[in-house]
Amino acid sequence: TSLGDWFVNREKLPCGIDGLAKRINELDMKFGIWVEPEMISPESELYKKHPDWCLHVPGRERSFGRNQLVLDFSRDEVCDYIINVMSELFGSASISYVKWDMNRNMTEIASATQNAKRQRETAHRYMLGLYRVLETITTSFPDILFEGCAGGGGRTDLGMMKSFNHTWVSDCQCAPHSVYITNGMTMALPPERVDRLFAGMGCHSFGSFDLHMRNTMLTHMSLNVISPAAAQMNTQQLEFVRHSTDVYKNFIRGFLPCSKVYHHTPDTLCAEKCGFVALEVSAEDKSKGAAAVFSLPLASADRYRLCLKGADISRMYSVTFDNSGATFEISGAELVQCGVEVFIPSQMASELVLYEAL
Repeated sequence: TSLGDWFVNREKLPCGIDGLAKRINELDMKFGIWVEPEMISPESELYKKHPDWCLHVPGRERSFGRNQLVLDFSRDEVCDYIINVMSELFGSASISYVKWDMNRNMTEIASATQNAKRQRETAHRYMLGLYRVLETITTSFPDILFEGCAGGGGRTDLGMMKSFNHTWVSDCQCAPHSVYITNGMTMALPPERVDRLFAGMGCHSFGSFDLHMRNTMLTHMSLNVISPAAAQMNTQQLEFVRHSTDVYKNFIRGFLPCSKVYHHTPDTLCAEKCGFVALEVSAEDKSKGAAAVFSLPLASADRYRLCLKGADISRMYSVTFDNSGATFEISGAELVQCGVEVFIPSQMASELVLYEAL
């Protein structure tokens, strides 16, 4: 089978998608599927039946790389087909999670259904068709978690986010750029919709282990392979991962969807020059919050004065520095007006500050 032929290869999956999902569920895990419905291979049965359903760049036979083409979602019949075939797929098994991918640049596209004078409408009509497809499918499967994963962050507009629970905002996971991306994208989208990755895709190329973890903890956290399968796990790193995910699940994630977000360093260029990025999320009632501080390559100091914006000046708080585990009590007025001094001994490292009302 080729991309575009959405039916089960029984030689590879003799029990089908349903059998695989059941086996995953028996292992006390949820089953997810990664799809790229907008793409089609020229070797697929669908292309052989409907070669006119694809977008083509004039003069280039296979114009979008990887020996693939893009289905023309500006055509109603294409959209209807994808709605039907994806609905059949998602309804065929106990699927809890869908990752909807698309990895092609569409700045030069042409549609067989548009005349020469209307070619510039193709991209717009394509997106309108895609919006319809996604809204129809996600409405039909309200219990499935849908992630947008397009071109490493190519689609983060509100029209797409209407149908997705969260979105993959960038394939760039190399620090310090990954920190700038998190800082910037949480200005455009709610933090729980911004998917950030720990481990993999360049995460460990530069920067500390803790910096990459903290870069995910005020957003939608995604974890990847922490060490090679054949390698012995570093026990200290494993314990840090377990601790961090526990903090995320039991302290941060509960208030994140209704949190207020404070960007202490909103200007990326200024943050780059001063050497620090600081991001804070606070519960709506100011009962608790978390702030991540990142020391960057141009940081000339090992201390950052963090004046928390999500605290209530009339309350008392317990504050914890996650690196050391040190905890102390302080008034909200001091947190807001005077702040706390965050010590980060090296560049490309971080600190996580947690606060909770007494």
